Formats: sequence, C-alpha cells, structure tokens
Amino acid sequence: DVTFTDSTITGTGANAVDILNADGTIQLGSITATGGTTAVNIDNSTAHITIDELNSTNASNSALAVNQLTGSLEVKQGTITNSGVAGVQLTDSTEITLRDLTINTPASNPTGTSITATGTSNLLVASSSINHAGAGTAVSLTNSSGTVSFDQSPITKDDGLAVSISGGNAAITFIGSDITNTDGEGIDIQNAGGSIQLGTITTTNGAVTANINGGDADVTISELNSDNASTSPLVINNQTGSFTLNGGTFTSIGTAGAQITDSSNVTIQGVTMQTPTTYGIYAQNVNNLNLNGNTIIDVSLDGIYVQNLTGTCSISGNTIRSLLSAFDNAIEVSTSGD
Repeated sequence: DVTFTDSTITGTGANAVDILNADGTIQLGSITATGGTTAVNIDNSTAHITIDELNSTNASNSALAVNQLTGSLEVKQGTITNSGVAGVQLTDSTEITLRDLTINTPASNPTGTSITATGTSNLLVASSSINHAGAGTAVSLTNSSGTVSFDQSPITKDDGLAVSISGGNAAITFIGSDITNTDGEGIDIQNAGGSIQLGTITTTNGAVTANINGGDADVTISELNSDNASTSPLVINNQTGSFTLNGGTFTSIGTAGAQITDSSNVTIQGVTMQTPTTYGIYAQNVNNLNLNGNTIIDVSLDGIYVQNLTGTCSISGNTIRSLLSAFDNAIEVSTSGD
C-alpha cells in the first residue's frame, strides 16, 4: 500500500504521476500538472486508487488516462482545462468515480473530448461540470457495461456533438444532468443495448437534437427542446428496443419535427412542434406506435403522417392547427407508398 498524506505533487512540462502494473491501495493527495503529456497515467493495474484533487492545464494528451484498471479509482475533486485528446480517457477499466470535477475545453481546441470511455464498466460522474466549446465531442461512451451514471453533472456545449453513446449494454442514466448545445447536436446513440435514461436535452441552431440509430436499448428522454434545427430535431431509425419522449418544444424546424423509420415501441407525448417545414411527425414501418397529447402548429404538409404500421398504434389527444399557413392533412394513415 502507498499513501501520500497531506502531500502535493506538482509537474510542469512532464507527467505528474505514472502508475503501472500496480496492486494494493494507493492514496494520493493533491496533484497539479501544467503542460506535459498526461497528468496522471494508470495502466494495467489491479490497485484501488484514490486521488484527493487533480488539476491539469494544457495536457497534450489526456489529463487522466486510465487503461486496463481492474481495481477502482476515485477522484474527489479538481479542474481540468484544455486537454489535447481528452480530459478523462478511460479504456477497458472498471469502478471509476469522478466527483466535483470541472472539465473545460475551449473553442481553440479542435479535437479534445471532455470524457471518453471505451469498454468501461461502472462509471459514476457526480456533482461535476462539463463545459466544452471545441468542435470535438464532449462525452463519448463506447461499449459500456454495468452502470454508467452522470449525476448532477450538466454538459454545456458549443458546436459539434454533446454526447455520443455507441454499442454496449449498460444501464446509463443522466440524473439532473442537462445536456445543452448551441450550434451543435445533443445526443447520438448508435447500436446500443441496455437502457438509457436522459433528462433535458436542449439545442439551438444545430442539426439533430437526438439521433437514435440501430440497437435494442430502451431509451427514455424526459424533455427534448430544439430551436432552429436545420433538419429534424428527433430522428429514430432501426431501433428495435423502445423509445419514449415525455415532453419538449421544437421551434423553427428544418424538416419534420420527428422522423421515425423501421423501429419498434415508440412513444412521443406532450411535445409542441412549431413550423415544421415538412411533416410534424413522420412514421414509416413502425411496430407499436403511440403519439399522444402533442401539439403541432403551422406544419407545411401533414401534421402526422404514418405509413405501414404494425402492432398497436395509438394516436390520441393531439392538437394540429394552422395559425399562419394551411397544411395538407391533420393526420394521414397510409398502407402503401401512395
């Protein structure tokens, strides 16, 4: 066992801490690094590691890089600014807890990610703040397993993609962790399994606020808000698990408010969609569809257009009205391409 009690480790232009092939218990105090490649590097270890405070500025790689850690890691607090690859980079590791971290990525950083986790099991990000203004993705989760939780850890993004979830079968939750992006996209989910529960997602001047493609995950979004999207705020394709959206507001919509194709068990309820330039809701080849209590205003084509549905379909309590321009049909149901 190794303990640094009331000790400060400072590095300038070099790595501050390198842990390789370690086991036992390692307790570190405050670590501060400026420049260098990586502030803290942990590789191929079974140790249980605690870091009281981690501060890093301008790491050319990642402030915290963890690879093949099968013990555990807890970072209790700190500030990470302008990492070249990622503020936190996790690979094939387990039992990671990040608390009270502020991760900042400026607009001048074109590629850096705030948190990237690949093959990670049981990740908790709690009471943290992620502020990302660069073109890269803020949070990227690939092939996660176990439980992944962002608890009271909002993500604020400018440009690019806020959150990417790809593959895996984890139980992923964003609790009190709003996702906000200006001039970019909210969330992209590709071929994921397990369950994904998201809170409020808001984008302005982006393309797609929420894109779900492939996979059998059960996805729930509490609230989805989009203003001035260049395409559809909500796109669902080839999703064989389930998807539920429980509210939100779409305004100044580039194409359809929601576009759903080749998917199953989709529920959209309590959403207001204003001025879609094509359809309010477009659904094709969907098995089990529920569209309830939505409001669609000033749609250009049909308010709700559904084609080739199977299973159970419920369309009820929706309000479709024209204030500025006429629409084709309030609701159109088709069983063919005609």
